[in-house]
Amino acid sequence: MAGVCGGVGMRRFSERLGIIKPREALQIKSMDDRLRNRLGSCADKTFWQSCASSRGFDYTADIIIEHIQDSFFGEPVSGLSWDHRQNIIAFLVKLQGFGWNEYYDFCQFLADFSKIYVGGQDTSGIRYLAENYIILCNNVLEEEKSGYRFVGGELCPIVSDLEVAALEAAVNVSDKYRAARIHVETAIKMYSDRKAPDYRNSIKEAISAVEAFFSVFNAEKSKNMQGALASARKKGLNLPRALENGISNIYGWTSDEAGVRHALFEDKGKVSEPDARFALITCAALINYLVQTS
Repeated sequence: MAGVCGGVGMRRFSERLGIIKPREALQIKSMDDRLRNRLGSCADKTFWQSCASSRGFDYTADIIIEHIQDSFFGEPVSGLSWDHRQNIIAFLVKLQGFGWNEYYDFCQFLADFSKIYVGGQDTSGIRYLAENYIILCNNVLEEEKSGYRFVGGELCPIVSDLEVAALEAAVNVSDKYRAARIHVETAIKMYSDRKAPDYRNSIKEAISAVEAFFSVFNAEKSKNMQGALASARKKGLNLPRALENGISNIYGWTSDEAGVRHALFEDKGKVSEPDARFALITCAALINYLVQTS
C-alpha cells in the first residue's frame, strides 16, 4: 500500500508529457516575461527609438514623452529631463512593477496615440508610430498566445473565460473517454507551442477528439463522421439534426479536398491561428456536450 500512497501528489499525465494547461496556453489573466519583453520591444522599435534619437527641440518626441508623464503616470512634466533617453529609462523602471493588466493599460495608452490631434500642429508622425506599434503588438500577441488583440485600435479579449472553461473541462473528462481527452491535450500543446506552433495538426487533433468520443460511445470506429453520427443515433444519442449537420460540416471543413488533412500533404492553403483556435474551442465544447448528454 505504501507504493500506492506514494503516487499521491504526482504530476498529472498532461504535466508529465509537457502538455500546457489551457489557462497557461492562452494568456488571459496573466502575462509571462516573454510576452512582456516582446511587447516592450514593440515600444522600443517605434516610440522609444524615435524619441531617443531626437536632438534638441523635437515637437513629436516632446508630445509623446510629456503626454506619457502627465496623462498616464500623472506626474508633473517639470520632472522630466531634457534628455528623452533618461525619461524613457525612468518610464521603464516604473513599468517593471506593473501587473499584467496595468501593463496592458500602458499598451493601450501608446496605441491611443493613433488618434491624437493637437490643434494647429502636425501629429501625423505620432499617429504613424502608433499605427506601426499596433501592428507589431498584434503580431506578438498572436505568437505568444495572448488572449487579447488590438481591434480598431482598442485592446479587446479574443477568448472568454467560458471558452477556457470548455477547454479545461475537455481535458478532465472521465477515463471512459480518455482517447478524446488525449487528443484535446495534444491539440492544445500543438496550438500553444510559441516557438513552432502547429496549427494544422492542432486542428487535426481537435477533430480527432470528437471522432474518438464517437468511437467509444458506439464501441466501433466508423469510416466517416456521418456514419459515426448514424450509429450514435441508433444507440440512443438523440442530437438535434441541426447539430448533427453542424458536426458533419466541421468535420468536412477539415477533410475536404482543400481541407486541413489533405493540405497536410499538399500544402493547399494556409491554416491560421484563428482557424486553430476556433477548431480547438469548438471541438472541446462539443466533447463536453456529448459526454454530458450521452
